[in-house]
Amino acid sequence: MPASPMIPTPADPARLASDRRVAVGIFFLALAVYFLTYTGAFKSNDERAMASGTDSFVKRGEFTVNQIYWDYTNVGMLTSRGDMVPNYEPAQMVLAVPLYLWGRALGASAQGVLFFNAIVTAAAVAMLYLCFLELGYSRLTGTVGTLVFAFATLAWPYARTFFREPLTVLAYLLAFYGLLRYRPPAHRHLRWLALAGAATGLALTTKQISVAMLPSVLLLLVAYEWRRPLAPGEGHTLWGVRLRAAAALLLPLLAFLLLGWVYNQVTLGGVELFARNIIEYTTNPQLSQSVPARMLRALLGITVSPYKGLFWYAPVLLLGLIGAWPFTRRFRWEGLAFLLLIAAHLLGYSRYNYWSGGVAWGMRYLLPIVPFLILLAAPVWDWLVTPPPTYLPPQAPGQQTTSPSRWPLRLGVFAIVALIGLSTAIQVVGISVDLRTYELRFLLDQAEVWGGIGEAIDALYLQPAYSPVLGHLRLLLSGKEPLDFAWVQRREMGTTALVPQALLLCVAFLALAVGALVAIWREPRRALVVGLGMAVAAAVTASLLLFMVRQGDARYDTYGTDRFLRPMMESLQEVPCGWAGCQEALLVPDASLTDYFLNYLDAPLVWYGTESQPVDQQLMDSATGRFRRLWLGRDRSAATDDQEGRRGVERYLAEHAYKLGEQGFDDWARLLQYSAAGRPAEVAAPQQALGEMVLQRVALGLENSAATAEPQPDPAETAPGQPLDDGQVLAQPGDTLQIGLTWQATRPPDANYTVFVQLLDEASQVRAQSDRWPGDGLFPTAGLAAGQAITDNLALPLDVPPGRYQLIAGLYQGDVEGLPRLAGPGGDFVSLGQIVVTEPGGE
Repeated sequence: MPASPMIPTPADPARLASDRRVAVGIFFLALAVYFLTYTGAFKSNDERAMASGTDSFVKRGEFTVNQIYWDYTNVGMLTSRGDMVPNYEPAQMVLAVPLYLWGRALGASAQGVLFFNAIVTAAAVAMLYLCFLELGYSRLTGTVGTLVFAFATLAWPYARTFFREPLTVLAYLLAFYGLLRYRPPAHRHLRWLALAGAATGLALTTKQISVAMLPSVLLLLVAYEWRRPLAPGEGHTLWGVRLRAAAALLLPLLAFLLLGWVYNQVTLGGVELFARNIIEYTTNPQLSQSVPARMLRALLGITVSPYKGLFWYAPVLLLGLIGAWPFTRRFRWEGLAFLLLIAAHLLGYSRYNYWSGGVAWGMRYLLPIVPFLILLAAPVWDWLVTPPPTYLPPQAPGQQTTSPSRWPLRLGVFAIVALIGLSTAIQVVGISVDLRTYELRFLLDQAEVWGGIGEAIDALYLQPAYSPVLGHLRLLLSGKEPLDFAWVQRREMGTTALVPQALLLCVAFLALAVGALVAIWREPRRALVVGLGMAVAAAVTASLLLFMVRQGDARYDTYGTDRFLRPMMESLQEVPCGWAGCQEALLVPDASLTDYFLNYLDAPLVWYGTESQPVDQQLMDSATGRFRRLWLGRDRSAATDDQEGRRGVERYLAEHAYKLGEQGFDDWARLLQYSAAGRPAEVAAPQQALGEMVLQRVALGLENSAATAEPQPDPAETAPGQPLDDGQVLAQPGDTLQIGLTWQATRPPDANYTVFVQLLDEASQVRAQSDRWPGDGLFPTAGLAAGQAITDNLALPLDVPPGRYQLIAGLYQGDVEGLPRLAGPGGDFVSLGQIVVTEPGGE
């Protein structure tokens, strides 16, 4: 009597346990190939956003993406506090922390993080193999299907990225594997339901559209419990057992959802009008629509179009459609669950206006359904490794027996192998050239012709001539594009350099992985020992590989300024920031430096990656009002910045903050420090002349001792009166005095004058001093017209003992012998006020 599709024939437990161990060898084989093709560089701002979230979480216990504040693709959202936070769920950012810390220990945080999906995808490969075994297929069938998934589908290209889809794939497979281990006639082991629930929660907190898997999970759970009898020793009532089973599934799921809720409240609570729509396939509901004609075009685009079609990029997946019928006849509920999962994703993303998935290799968003198409093709893989005997038609009596024809069988095998080979070749083409190279050129060129990127895609997405697959092939055959692997490093001026030791290391690890798989295949009992040895080998290989390729690559060091920026990183290392809070921030006004700072900056301070022009007024207002100290990192000299028009942020800080100092690195890179958020302490209007310059206004303030969430008033904008006109400032040792001086020219000045500020003790001895051109050279006096005014902001640390001090300012001509001071009716300096430094807690 044939087995019911509801309750499959149980496999031999000992054989099944032995076959499961082969997953260890399959994992390391996939991992070795992914190490060989590791690129170690971001392709998309989605990846940068998640890496930034991991970076800020490790350093300060917050999820922010201020590092890519310049982004224009909506991967981040602005909070009322002035931060940019990730428009993503938190799971991947948290799970990547160990690799971030490992990479940071080796001096390359971002490159360490980019090993994440290599490990995750290799784990998904091994998990897929285990799913084949649970469905009753042989380890040879499972291995064939698994290796097809690993190297002939989009899984391979995305193992080189930091996108969320690979982790979503692993979560899906973990959930369904847990359900398969739970299905009858297996005993009701609640740990497998707990695994399914936790994996479902992981999927939902990795990517919210994983809600599409819930119907399939519920379908299998109900199917496995329907008419399932109560086994001896399970309890007194069937419904009691079922309630415990439901709790085992739901409790881990709810725990993940609770963590996701906490993340949303803490991280996204400051985003105005933010609310996730769990029904939409995008966090921006306005980007979805349900117009049938539009959905049909998108469905063609995501499945068969040369531009992004899943079956165009991995034609071997067509075998999943062929195998779906025999698979579902044998495994009714599993087949229906897989088909429901696939349909939910296809229909959901057909509603999404930007279904292309961005600049990527094929339809990235559909990666989570790829392993289930591979599972549906299980009858094909089974037929391939164990083809049925050739059919012989009945022979008439006395008829000569003829040899059976094997051509149909051979033709079928050839077709399957050809599809596997073609799909693998497409992935090799995809990983060999930077996936942005062709598609970005195509989109930018065609957008001009068709009036926009979306219009260009709609017009050309069904034309093979414009397919990125063929475009990559042409680029690869031309030999003009460098191979996109970490062991082929980019250099300045578009040149490349091979790192042979890195290539040889990866090849050696691959050979070791092949040997490990063979050893475990022959003797599965060796899996534990071989697996532990391979784990050590993988850690050593990855560490050595990272050490070999972490520096000297233009993917990170675009301008070849590492020798200047590395000392800058060391200077910032002692900034007092961390989980207790951060009162200082770094501004990096050059988007092309973002990856470098993400990779090498260990200092825990908040930092913002911005464009140099135009200056983001909202950000700058928020930063100067919120942080007591601001740092400005530049990888070029002031003269070069002037020539290239990249000094806007520095000019803003000169006008709205108070410069403390500047550190140069080999007369090229610069690190500037400003005192920012403060409170007004004294405002005066001396109206005293020194030569042709009149000091019109003095604004004194004290730097805030703690960071504040809200911008503080600018002392320069505070009108004199009440407590701000008594002629003295009360301070404590270690405070920073913020000084704003407004000078006006009565006639065009004769030279560029130097401003001096001195703090004198009661014996008229100089205890602190600053000498510089106004604005540290940004506001030279020689260029002033009659009546024109400038404001010179500077900071003076009060590293003096308690006492009463006099603060004075003046001007002198620095290019004349003797440094003659400018004088006026009141002398050659102006008194700015009394600075009374008291003991902490004193008056």
